[in-house]
Amino acid sequence: MANKTDGNGTTTTDKKKKKKAKRIDFPMADAVYTDADGKVV
Repeated sequence: MANKTDGNGTTTTDKKKKKKAKRIDFPMADAVYTDADGKVV
């Protein structure tokens, strides 16, 4: 069950649990933004 995401990385299929994209900083890589499912946007 894959959630669709908009440009802001927020889920559009589950509006009760709407989350903004989380920023993850990796020490050896560039910052990666993920959607609520943890998929890289």
